[in-house]
Amino acid sequence: MPSDDFHYQVLRVSYEKQHMVCSQLQSRLPEEHGRAFLPMWEYYRRDRRQIETKLMFIGYVFVRTDLSRPELYDICKTLAKPVRAHLLEDASSLWDKDTDSLFDLTADEEAFFDTVLDDTGTERMSRGYLGSGGLAVVMEGPLKGLADRIVKLDKRNWLAWLDVRIGGQLVKAGLQICHPATWPGVEVEPD
Repeated sequence: MPSDDFHYQVLRVSYEKQHMVCSQLQSRLPEEHGRAFLPMWEYYRRDRRQIETKLMFIGYVFVRTDLSRPELYDICKTLAKPVRAHLLEDASSLWDKDTDSLFDLTADEEAFFDTVLDDTGTERMSRGYLGSGGLAVVMEGPLKGLADRIVKLDKRNWLAWLDVRIGGQLVKAGLQICHPATWPGVEVEPD
């Protein structure tokens, strides 16, 4: 999609209706005007020793579109009655400044998501190593070049928390910490 005119709008919905709202919204959103999706992220599941995906945010449907809020709201009004009623129960107008049922991302948040999400709306696992001072050095994946945004790291579970908040939630990312010798040209400091 052309990124010049497209922006993210985010709907706050209940977790139970999240998939239904996304599916119905996508079916009514004209393809040339964007898509509705649920951002996913890859994480390491230790008990199964494999990488899996799960929802990045509980209770949010993202729409990447060139439509204005009133235009998106008009599409929301065409959704099936249970979904439409749910969207409207929190606020009389989804584009009213006083409500957070429908909101836009900031330019910084949009740039972040454009960088880390692939075409399916998934943030893939990144890989790196611990550099001097125990700071992560990301060598591959969507977090490459964004290591300075990591505010917390759990190397045992391959998790990183980033300084990006959506709805008050820190964004999580999968980050596998490997031995530095994994990458050619990286010198390993003696223990």
